[in-house]
Amino acid sequence: SEISFFKNGICQGVAFKDLQGGRYYPAASMFTLPNEPNCTVKFNFGPDFECFPEDFNERPIPRPMIEVPYHGFDNRVEIGEANEKKS
Repeated sequence: SEISFFKNGICQGVAFKDLQGGRYYPAASMFTLPNEPNCTVKFNFGPDFECFPEDFNERPIPRPMIEVPYHGFDNRVEIGEANEKKS
């Protein structure tokens, strides 16, 4: 087993090999300099990739394990409406 990273559909190489079984969770850490305060990270776990990887080194293209519909950001939690409806 291995983990590879792709940027705009282009493989950036294998980051980890021979992983032990278990759960792995995606994460990002961002550090910016004071004069460069803006930083953006976007995860796309499929199945609708914006830049679908083309090269899997003759391996079959992986299928998504589940279909998760996109619901967007639910701002009810941010403004407290979700908690008010429960009481």
